[in-house]
Amino acid sequence: MRYLIQSGELIDVNIEIVMTAEAVKQATAMIRDFIRKNGPATTSDLRQMLGNSRRVAIPLLERLDRDGVTVRQGDKRALRA
Repeated sequence: MRYLIQSGELIDVNIEIVMTAEAVKQATAMIRDFIRKNGPATTSDLRQMLGNSRRVAIPLLERLDRDGVTVRQGDKRALRA
């Protein structure tokens, strides 16, 4: 698994969650599209749209915050300018 992470095929979202690079790319695109169309969104909104659990959604959203894709504004996330 370390090799796949180092090669970029897998992304360690956090210590417990690993996703394929393609899955992260697709989720990021879906989140960007959702926020562009609907404005800032709650974790619940994004989790439901992605169709995954809070166990996966929260670490993914925190990763996107760290990567500069989104920014947390209270209970909602917006796209970073």
